[in-house]
Parts: sequence; C-alpha cells; structure tokens
Amino acid sequence: MAAVKPKVLVLGGCGFIGRYVVCELVEKQVCSSICVVDKVPPQIAWLNERQSKVFADESITFRSANLINAASCASAFGEEEWDWVINAAGETKTGQLQKLMWEFKIEKILAINLLTSIDPS
Repeated sequence: MAAVKPKVLVLGGCGFIGRYVVCELVEKQVCSSICVVDKVPPQIAWLNERQSKVFADESITFRSANLINAASCASAFGEEEWDWVINAAGETKTGQLQKLMWEFKIEKILAINLLTSIDPS
C-alpha cells in the first residue's frame, strides 16, 4: 500500500527562498498538493522559466495574504488541514543593515500572527 503524500502550505512561497522550496517539492513529487501563500502572486514574482513551469503545475494553488496583517494571516490557512507548513516568509533587503532591528520586529509580529491563526486560544 502506497503512503499518502502530505498536503503542504508554503508561506512566502513566491519569495526568494520559498520559490525554490516549491520547485523541489513539485519536482521530487513529495506532496499531494501545495498551497502557496504570498503577498505577491506568481504572475508578477519574477519567476524564472523553471519556476514558472513548476508554478503552473496542477498540484499548486495560490492564496494572496500579507502575513504581517493578522486578519490576512488567518485567511492564509483557510479551512483546510495541512500536514506540513513551511515558513519561508520574510523580506529580502540586501545592504540595509541599519534596518535590522525593524526587521526583527516585523518577523516577531509575523510569528505571533501565524501562531494565533493556528490556535487562537
């Protein structure tokens, strides 16, 4: 009997790291389905040819959400249950070390929003 492949939610799936995670999951046929959540849709995310092909796969769905916003974050998970949740969300800002503390604050807010969305109690 074949093992059931997991359903995966990839937060920040159109970002610099997330897009490569999605490519690996699809190309290695690890998952039954993948839901990519990002504030930037794949159509305008500057995907390369490989990534564009992968994101066109029928196993992938996309949800638009800005995970810094609590209400938007809650909608990212939807009503479905996920076997895996991969958090690749974050901002890519090279050469801006002076904003490092601000980025830590944003990442903390993002983590709080994610955890609250999973279990509001």
